[in-house]
Amino acid sequence: MNFAGDDIASLEGYANIADKSAKNKWNCSWAVDFDDGYAFTSPVGKFKPNGFGLYDTTGNVHSWCADWYDHKLYEKRKEGVTDPKANTYRDPKARFQYRVVRGGCWSYPSTWNRSAIRIIRDPSDRDTNLGFRVCFVLE
Repeated sequence: MNFAGDDIASLEGYANIADKSAKNKWNCSWAVDFDDGYAFTSPVGKFKPNGFGLYDTTGNVHSWCADWYDHKLYEKRKEGVTDPKANTYRDPKARFQYRVVRGGCWSYPSTWNRSAIRIIRDPSDRDTNLGFRVCFVLE
């Protein structure tokens, strides 16, 4: 089974999110009803891969992205483009200068644990629920 859509229960075994372990630690009312065994971050590769064969893409920590946040990104896209290219340069004239994080984490409600969500964070932010993914091209 691969997780998809709005079925939070389908994340069981695929993502380290706020669950019974977190609820026991902080009594958070929004925790899901399964237990992945980790109240905080989990070691890499402890969960099943997604449909693309990628591990740990949902939950665990929010992943920093290269793009600068642009609240009008989808309004500016060209006709026929469903996935616009984000800003990878810093616009010195922009009023706000935030980076994007994606993927959700162990300390946020399950509805925030999805790759499509774009959360803004100041580039100087440091937190136990922030991280990054090391990527490289296989030839």
